[in-house]
Amino acid sequence: MVDFLTLKHYSHATARMFSPQRWSLIGDAGAFHDPFYSPGSDFIALAASFTLEILKARLRGGDVAEVAERFDRLYLQFFDTTCELYRKAAPVYGSPRVLPAKVYWDDFVYWSFVCQYFFRGVFKLPADQHERFELLGREFAALQFRAQKLLSEWARRIDNTPRPVNVVLPVIPSLLASLYLDLTRDMSPDETYAYMRDKLAQAGEILGELALRALAEVGPDQRDELARAVDLPSWPQRPPPTGSPPRPRSAASAAAPSRRSSATWSAPSAASPASTTPPPSQAWSPAPTPAPSRPPGKDLQARTCSLKHVLRAELRRPPTRPQERTCSLEHVLRSELRRPPSEVSGPWRQRLSRATR
Repeated sequence: MVDFLTLKHYSHATARMFSPQRWSLIGDAGAFHDPFYSPGSDFIALAASFTLEILKARLRGGDVAEVAERFDRLYLQFFDTTCELYRKAAPVYGSPRVLPAKVYWDDFVYWSFVCQYFFRGVFKLPADQHERFELLGREFAALQFRAQKLLSEWARRIDNTPRPVNVVLPVIPSLLASLYLDLTRDMSPDETYAYMRDKLAQAGEILGELALRALAEVGPDQRDELARAVDLPSWPQRPPPTGSPPRPRSAASAAAPSRRSSATWSAPSAASPASTTPPPSQAWSPAPTPAPSRPPGKDLQARTCSLKHVLRAELRRPPTRPQERTCSLEHVLRSELRRPPSEVSGPWRQRLSRATR
């Protein structure tokens, strides 16, 4: 089969979007990514909003050159990080097992930082108040580059034969669906920053979980090769729990299936320099799995709270094949157990009501 209507070289960039010489580019007049996820409207909104802020600065008699340079830098950083969603994605598009993991990850980062950044009007803040958000965005970008490399290398090394498999979408409430509901929350700049910082930590946990699942799926003969391809030893390591000395583990032992994996990636400090290649750090190894504090099934509320940051497969396998429940369709992740709406109280009930109207 040949796609004779294919469009080639439609993605393009630009050296500058906003100029101190009183011009700006909006839409594909400046830069265009890829139609997958349809990000064009997002960047039109960013460019138009940034242009408006530059005009406001000029009317106030402010330093237009400084404002234009800042928004130009921000926009091009957004553009470069978004392009990474597509640069290495070709193998993933052909992988029915890895593509759901990519969509989950991409949605998580998009709703955690990009959408909150725009909806909360963070770009309107003065430069001194905006700086911490820019540094936080670089930390998200560092995770983004690691994740896209992992997804691509994972897809290259597994059997991608199409199979009749159902991918269950995250329910409401769940880690991913809750991010979407949170877009309606009204937050102050400090609350927004704290929210983004919390989601950055969760993104690190998701990336660690994806790494474990990828290593488990490729098999023992390719685990070391995959670990080298994604430079896994350079990934930062979460400090071990108090009183527990760190235990170095190989990539093969790290890939052992676990119903409750708490492997995480801890975010670098806000002072870390911006780079598309994350800086080297301590050797990576998964954190030890905590023992459950009470027997499963005794207290649903306690199980939900204790598993808040423990990612689990969305699809349940038949009980006759318990081993595959951990390692087969392990891409679509969630953090909370299913609960009927009658057991959801407080703000959750209000948000559920809004979401189901």
